[in-house]
Amino acid sequence: MKKALIFTLVFMLAAVANMSAVMAANVDTSLTQVQAGGDAPMVEVKWEMNPTKVDGKYLGTDDSEEAGAQFNPTGVKDRNRTIAICAIVSDTDGVADIDGVYADVFYPEGIALGEHHTALPLQSGEGCGAFMQQDTMTELSKEEGIDLFCNKIRNNNANLPTFHESKKASKWYEDICAQDGEFLKLKAEVYCVEKDLSYEDPSGHYKVEAVAQDTNSLTGTLSNTFEYLPLTAFQADFTSVNYGNVKLNIEKIVNGNLNFKKNDDMPTVRNVGNTRMNLTVWQDDMNLGSSSGAWNVNYKARVGSYVDYQPFEPEQTITLDDALDLSQTDEVDFSILVNKFPTSGSTNWAGNMVLGAVTAPHLTCPKFVKTQDSGQNATNEGAGHPYISYVIDGLCIDFTFVNPTPHNFVFDYRVDGETGFNGPYHDVLIHEGELVGQLIGKSYNRVEFVGPDQQTARVCGQDEIWVGMREGAEQSWYLDWLKFEVQ
Repeated sequence: MKKALIFTLVFMLAAVANMSAVMAANVDTSLTQVQAGGDAPMVEVKWEMNPTKVDGKYLGTDDSEEAGAQFNPTGVKDRNRTIAICAIVSDTDGVADIDGVYADVFYPEGIALGEHHTALPLQSGEGCGAFMQQDTMTELSKEEGIDLFCNKIRNNNANLPTFHESKKASKWYEDICAQDGEFLKLKAEVYCVEKDLSYEDPSGHYKVEAVAQDTNSLTGTLSNTFEYLPLTAFQADFTSVNYGNVKLNIEKIVNGNLNFKKNDDMPTVRNVGNTRMNLTVWQDDMNLGSSSGAWNVNYKARVGSYVDYQPFEPEQTITLDDALDLSQTDEVDFSILVNKFPTSGSTNWAGNMVLGAVTAPHLTCPKFVKTQDSGQNATNEGAGHPYISYVIDGLCIDFTFVNPTPHNFVFDYRVDGETGFNGPYHDVLIHEGELVGQLIGKSYNRVEFVGPDQQTARVCGQDEIWVGMREGAEQSWYLDWLKFEVQ
């Protein structure tokens, strides 16, 4: 009997295996996170620092004496800047209860990366204050933690860390480092992780949130920022510009290209800093001199093929239009016009050109801007009638629909030119208020309720959002569309 049962079981498994091989099914999965008793872990301190070590131990330095951490970029294409992120985590249930510590890094607010930026493999590449990446932190030994925080940082870089708000400033280090402090009593541990920033990640302040989770799924967090210091830098693939054979009063152009190749006689530049930049050019007169107070030679230059040439005279520094975005490569075109050659036995003329760079503002992130508002919304709010408040958050708007009356009103919003549908009163003519003479018209995303009450909606779009109120108990209170467009 036992053999028969085993044979049957094997047969059934084979049948199921065979069935799964020839069929596909969507299977819903679920779980319930269990949060048992105990206290959540606390991230007491956090900081960022250089990854430099001596004898295998961190030095706890950064690149500035200012409070917090500041780091210089490399200024070299494809050479990343490594930093270390650290946190001190305690748990009243014991450090053994700490299950994991993580560092969430976010891009600087309001800065767009541009189309030429290439994110590192673990980065989101979104910019504009969005989440960049998460790294898992590992604990240092007790001796390493004490040496790093209580000795090196405390004595040499005391304004580097950020402390939890519950910590008294007068006892920031004492609570952790004293003879009866948390380190020696094994109540807290130091966790660190090393992370790469790209040479082209934008300058600015990066938010870092340390997240500690215990075995009961309880979490503690602490946030701060570090600054990626601005560096405006470029590389050129040429060390000379040969104008070649030049005729009197005939402009001669030297064209560049997009191929960064050393000394190919086609000038190219690329941005290797972490800011946007404009190229500057200065050139002498190549010993061609002047006549009657006017130079015998004039120049033009431009970056890229989509802007006009900009003229400049010898010994004049000019800033060229068309800024280079992060990591962008572009051509540089030069022009020369000689209107008089000096009387000389020489037919060869040589001079000096100096290229430089000035910082250009970062690209800004697209966001909604209000472009139409009749003022009726503010009038309604002041009079205690239904109105709409809002907070713009980049490409999203948080709306609060407020109905302080005991009557039914219908708010509505339209996103990116939605087609809409015919509501119950779409063909009703409005007889008063700012919409007099209009039909109620189509509905889009109705928000209908009886007050006094309010409802909220987070609405996101790519081009435009309209919001208004065109149905309800009192037509004189109706709201024409408030319109928001991305700029």
